[in-house]
Amino acid sequence: GEAKIARGSEMAVLAGSIYAGDVVEEVNGLDHSVVARGISQNVRWVVTDHVHKGKLERVVTIKGFDATDQGVDREELVVDIVRAVPVPLNGVEVHEGFLEIAMAIYEDVRPYIDSVSPSHGVVLNGHSIGGSLCTILLFLISLDAEMDQKIVKDCYVFGSPPVVSEGSVKELGGCVPGGDAVLELFGYPADIIKSFVQPWDPVTRLFTSSDPTYPLVGDLGQDGVTLYASGPNRILRPLVRSILLIAPTWPALRDEYLQTSDVKLQNVGRQIVLLPQETQYLSDRFITVSVAVPDVGAMAEMGSEDLLPFLYEAFPLDEFSISFVPAALRSFIHHFWPAYTTALGGVIEAAAESSSELEKM
Repeated sequence: GEAKIARGSEMAVLAGSIYAGDVVEEVNGLDHSVVARGISQNVRWVVTDHVHKGKLERVVTIKGFDATDQGVDREELVVDIVRAVPVPLNGVEVHEGFLEIAMAIYEDVRPYIDSVSPSHGVVLNGHSIGGSLCTILLFLISLDAEMDQKIVKDCYVFGSPPVVSEGSVKELGGCVPGGDAVLELFGYPADIIKSFVQPWDPVTRLFTSSDPTYPLVGDLGQDGVTLYASGPNRILRPLVRSILLIAPTWPALRDEYLQTSDVKLQNVGRQIVLLPQETQYLSDRFITVSVAVPDVGAMAEMGSEDLLPFLYEAFPLDEFSISFVPAALRSFIHHFWPAYTTALGGVIEAAAESSSELEKM
């Protein structure tokens, strides 16, 4: 409903604010007060307070990967991101690198969650890997015997890579209709995680059976730095090669990523796909790729197990098409945080205009 979208828009803007140069000023402009902020294992986070429905609400917002952030070890973080081989956690298997980062974050933010009054609430919020880390943070709170897991009211994620092994989810068996087997395992309702997805955003498919980026590493030339070694010439090939030649962490990153060839992760929670208008969709599929973020024509909400088949059929992304400049640019633009704030904000504005027009009639 409109309330869910308005709330999603609010959290998307907050998730984007952590990328700002002056985070405190940006967050204060959203009527949030900064309680704490820090860096845990090369990931930034901020804890804020605000009033929601007459009660204090504390939000833990976790930043995604930012290639311009010189205050963290970006190369080390990238290696952690591609360390995706799953490890056990309470009956399921999760992304190893994300689990380690989430545990470091939880150790640092736990006092700010534990000190919240039971009559108030906590929201977890993040874009890109920040959202993935929020998902695992939710699991860790559930497993903390001294923490009241009901203190977490919502978890909002935007354009986030999946974190749970598909095979381990299948071993859990079924769940109640409309439920989520993983969240049931951790004692949460399926809708506690609201995952917003731009359908052309490739990051939401990382480390899955539909990952369009893995072959970029799997299809290496003998020199170890030439991507897209097979097939026709592509503009990105020499450009990427020149970058990798001077990247000191590339060998470690490459070797780590190659170990993920059999990794099949999947999403968790309710998936809300931001669909373009019909004309834009048809143009993108059959005429020419548009790199701009389109207005939202509709939204499709589905369970976590349905997202990848839906994207595979309706919004195909493969290693061949994504290696050409227009699709590569679209992939970057549709993942960057403004793609979510702009799209959701546009839905709110359109609803307000429609309401205003009805009042005039």
